[in-house]
Amino acid sequence: MPRGKSRKHWHELISDLKVWKRGKERAVHKPLLTLMLMSRAQRGEPGVVHYHEIEKDLEKNLRDFGPIRKSYHPEFPFWYLQNDGYWEVEGAKGLPKKKGGGSPSRRTLLQNDAVGRVPDALWGHLTANKNEIKTLAQKILDEFWPDTLHADVANALGLDLSKVSTRQKRDPRFRSNIMRAYERSCAVCGYDARLGDKLICIEAAHIKWKVDGGPDVVVNGMALCSLHHKLFDLGAIGLDDDLRVKVSQDLTGQDVVRETVLRYKGQRMRFPQAEEQYPKKDFVHWHGRNVFRGPARV
Repeated sequence: MPRGKSRKHWHELISDLKVWKRGKERAVHKPLLTLMLMSRAQRGEPGVVHYHEIEKDLEKNLRDFGPIRKSYHPEFPFWYLQNDGYWEVEGAKGLPKKKGGGSPSRRTLLQNDAVGRVPDALWGHLTANKNEIKTLAQKILDEFWPDTLHADVANALGLDLSKVSTRQKRDPRFRSNIMRAYERSCAVCGYDARLGDKLICIEAAHIKWKVDGGPDVVVNGMALCSLHHKLFDLGAIGLDDDLRVKVSQDLTGQDVVRETVLRYKGQRMRFPQAEEQYPKKDFVHWHGRNVFRGPARV
């Protein structure tokens, strides 16, 4: 495959990545598997992968960086990524499918030692163009996660993204509007440090992530300190219907955690100046369904 054509082909493939959707629910199965493949390419490993090799890591990544679910299914992206033009499952036609379903079960993939692969020409292009891997990986991160989580996802998958910056674009007025509404202090803890006239570690956070269609409006945002912003995007903390702070049962720690996070459990957030600027419940519900790592502490 010619160099120019293959480069265009990869960017087109990633741009056309088809992900599962149901209403407002988000799914990151295929993006995570694709990033795991890119990490393998970066390390010079083969583009041929046995399902049993990646099952546990893929399931863990779905737990850590996808919406919380009763169960997780790494077999789905392994099978359905075939629909996106850069992944094949060897002997796919001969693998029995689940009754009433379009894919094999996890047990079937394991028992048949299922093997997936990136076509040789596409894989060869990736392994020979390490900088392009970074660009493609960043494109996926920009599409499916807020920039506060990019380093976490990359580190967990072993991806090197050095010298690649995020391209997420937001309305430049979003931060200033949020800071004005929340009087430049964290909506959880009230932190409002300044050095002269410069705010330190106070950030404008989206409630419904921008990558999932969350708008740059005050009712979809809060002023949060760097710590509580990161915890909010990770789903360690959230808001209930009364705009009280809720904390995931999975968040644990000793004195510092109790002092900086657990003490705010059940407290109302620090509201913006005007009632019409309060977080919109639709956005709060989206965060609760798609990001918060329930159940909440009581």
